[in-house]
Amino acid sequence: MGSVYTPSKTAKELERVKMNRLILCVCVIVVSLGGYGIFNTVIQKGEDTGFSFLTQDQIDTIKIGGDSLITISKTSTSNWMIGVFPSDTEMLNQFLKRLRRITGRSLVTQKREKHPLFKLEKEAIPIEILSRKKTVFSILVGKQGPIMRSSYIRFKDDNRVYLIDEPISESVSFPVTKWQDLKLLNVRQDHIYQLIISRSGSQIHLTKKKGKWVFDSGKEVNRDSIYAYLYTISRLKGVAMYKNNRSLFEQVIGTSPSIKMVLILQEGAHFEVLIGKKVAAGYYAYSPQNPQFIYIISHQLMDYFKKHEAHFSNV
Repeated sequence: MGSVYTPSKTAKELERVKMNRLILCVCVIVVSLGGYGIFNTVIQKGEDTGFSFLTQDQIDTIKIGGDSLITISKTSTSNWMIGVFPSDTEMLNQFLKRLRRITGRSLVTQKREKHPLFKLEKEAIPIEILSRKKTVFSILVGKQGPIMRSSYIRFKDDNRVYLIDEPISESVSFPVTKWQDLKLLNVRQDHIYQLIISRSGSQIHLTKKKGKWVFDSGKEVNRDSIYAYLYTISRLKGVAMYKNNRSLFEQVIGTSPSIKMVLILQEGAHFEVLIGKKVAAGYYAYSPQNPQFIYIISHQLMDYFKKHEAHFSNV
């Protein structure tokens, strides 16, 4: 009868050590996941009826921040404003959508002494939302969470800290200009059929005929160049804005702007942009479509708009 192989004592010990290491690794993973709140989910992620009222129709004021408070208010005509400046409604919609989604949150701690670890004590940034002058929603926002686009929050007068899978901490750190509607123009690019660029006594006149852009001479325009230019100007956005008045206009734009661009649409409407003096942040710009404001556009945009006729020509 053949002999039966019996593992040596050393082999058995090695097997036991491997098993212990495996168990230890599993425990570490479980504890780590628990620490991030994955096993402590209070409410399933997604929009819940508890915060479904956080829409532009059902609220009228949003306050963000402490010392540098940003207040966004709805007027009697349902326009959202930051003081005398219009608010970016797309930005506002995105922000409210993120708030509705905080119903999907994970409990991290209930201990008040832990708040400073998540910047939810003195450094916390408050968000308060009102409807008919009454507070209907109030939270404190702390630091960014352990994974991208996550945040730590707690509700007012509640010691519990939650981890949410929404970048609220990013949103509340935006400067006021990020919340303003800084669009000089917002037109359909495919509706534009004429572009006139005037600068320093010269003029470029481009027209769309039978689906192709051409110069006055009939020479065909480089397709990529004109489409990139139209894409940029049709969505033209500044980096800052000021309340306009006659004195400011004459000082920074005047009767001889550096560049004048005219867009003529198929239906006959036309839009203008006048670019004036240079400042540290960029160049002053004005559009008669928004006459109550003077804007600043970036240096990069101005460099782009300085293109000469050769830029649009097919080589």
